[in-house]
Amino acid sequence: MSDTSQHPEKIYQSIIKAVDNLLSAIPGSSEDNAVQVAQDETMKWLKKIRSDIGSNLISLKENSEWDNFTVAFYGETNAGKSTIIETLRILFKEPGKIEQQAKFRAKLEHLGVSSDEFDRLRKKILEGEHNIDGIKQDINREEIDWELVKKRLSIEVGVASDNCIKAIKSLNLFQKFLTLFKKFPEQISLRKSNKEFKEAVARYLNTQQIFEKTLGEMKNIHDKNSLDLKALESSLKTIVPFSDGNIIGDGQSDFTLKSQSYLLNAGKQKLMVLDVPGIEGKEDKVQSSIWASVQKAHAVFYVTGKAAAPQAGEGNQKGTVEKIKSHLGDQTEVWTLFNKRITNPIQLEKPEIISAGEKAGLESLDAVMKKQLGDNYQGSMSVSGLVGFLASADCLVPGSSQARGKKKFCSVKSSQELLDLAGFEQLKKFMCG
Repeated sequence: MSDTSQHPEKIYQSIIKAVDNLLSAIPGSSEDNAVQVAQDETMKWLKKIRSDIGSNLISLKENSEWDNFTVAFYGETNAGKSTIIETLRILFKEPGKIEQQAKFRAKLEHLGVSSDEFDRLRKKILEGEHNIDGIKQDINREEIDWELVKKRLSIEVGVASDNCIKAIKSLNLFQKFLTLFKKFPEQISLRKSNKEFKEAVARYLNTQQIFEKTLGEMKNIHDKNSLDLKALESSLKTIVPFSDGNIIGDGQSDFTLKSQSYLLNAGKQKLMVLDVPGIEGKEDKVQSSIWASVQKAHAVFYVTGKAAAPQAGEGNQKGTVEKIKSHLGDQTEVWTLFNKRITNPIQLEKPEIISAGEKAGLESLDAVMKKQLGDNYQGSMSVSGLVGFLASADCLVPGSSQARGKKKFCSVKSSQELLDLAGFEQLKKFMCG
């Protein structure tokens, strides 16, 4: 980054002094009318320049950070500026972040909750839900099987009953009398069918009773585990404000409405990092904050989630490229920071996270930015904010989506490997240089 050894205020003061010297060098009057007119016009022009520079100096004094090299992270809404900054706060051990993490660990220890405990409880709940579904499926299958068995046995009983009635009708009076002492075959068959039916009903009811008892026990265990999990989640709410990533937006537009500043120790120099509101939200709410922030900055990272040139406006509607030019036209250094969205470790299997198509898109972006900002534009770099954050974050709320994400990514690669792939080691070195 640029050398800041020469104090900016002295540069502005020297410009004003040079203009004052020019004004004093112009003679007060001339006998030549044409010369006098020229002198008056020159005097008027220089006074206007002097006034404009003075006004700009006042604005720059109000908005500038003189003691620290200031970098503003500026760009599209939801492009991941806060995620990148949070990662840098952790990597550079920003004092506010260190203090925050210490409070997080102390509160977590006081609660006596560990990530392993939380994960075990969640696993029990998931297993319980799986087992409950399994029992319900068993009950359903048993009911279906019973309907088939009941239908078959009912037919058998019906046939045996019909055969018995027909046999009785064919007997004479003496034969009917004999059946009181000895049952004929059709009666024996009917009795057997009835017995099988009753035994099948008893077995079905007993099986259903066992299933219902088991299901009730499982539901009781599941309900208890769910209550325990809710109690854990409720207690963990107290540590959310101190967790890593609490400055990261939730996907809603204009999550960051005011610029936030963070002081980082980057090698031999101190860096003031500014998290600037997005330029594509409700700009009436954030316009003044954006302007003040970029005026403070000695360098700006334009953060975008698209490896493509920013869109131009149509008619009276400003596009992203016009907004960038109006905000950043006076900056000495402007860099593009492409934030590659990676949500699955599978995307990290290739040696580079940036595809050939994205590289071509960034070349087009560089050309457009160079055309708009001239020599102020320095080029582009790439990172993956989410991967870098998950690799570096240490204080995550147990059971949170971020904690699960860290576990998922760190199960396939080490934290250092993730930081290298995500481009943060390169960005860190660049900012220290």
